[in-house]
Amino acid sequence: MSKITKITQQRNKARVNLFVDGSFFCSLMAETAIANGLKENKEVDEEYLKEIILESEQRRAMDYCLFILAKKPYTRFELKTKLITKGYEDDVVYYVLNKLSEYNYVNDSEYAQFYANNCGLKSARQIEQKLMQKGVSSENIKNAVNGVKIKGESDKIAIISAKYLKNKPKNDENLNKLFRYLVSKGFSYEDVKSQIRRYKDDESWD
Repeated sequence: MSKITKITQQRNKARVNLFVDGSFFCSLMAETAIANGLKENKEVDEEYLKEIILESEQRRAMDYCLFILAKKPYTRFELKTKLITKGYEDDVVYYVLNKLSEYNYVNDSEYAQFYANNCGLKSARQIEQKLMQKGVSSENIKNAVNGVKIKGESDKIAIISAKYLKNKPKNDENLNKLFRYLVSKGFSYEDVKSQIRRYKDDESWD
């Protein structure tokens, strides 16, 4: 049998370093050490200790992910970032992410499709940029955004334009401002030009 000789706190206060027989043994979540009754001078079997630490870390990381996933969906990259920030080691992180993927609790393809279909008045380009920030693959982004492009963005442009021009004078100056505003939102020049052309064809405009 071996003995736990020291437990020290890391800079990340959620984690501690475990020393067995005077030598560094591993790092682990502080709550894992507490839950398993690990303390200085306790005699332990090293192989068994490795097993309970790994299983405990995996279980706690999984419980954390399931807890936050119950509130809203996340991409694989977002979950990875959260787990690493909380201090979980890479082997635990990848184990949990793979299990979540296996159970289909995390699915970047479905996430991208859902986001693209429920993004309000965002342009296809804005959707692409947001999904990239969330770590979604280029292929999944392309598949999701293609659906938005096929449906067209003219309705979004029309709604945004109506809101932008509400109570504004009907003149070319405001149309030019609207043009720049829509382009800044990521809408294509051709789609924006079409909307501006419709306003200019309206005889009520100066």
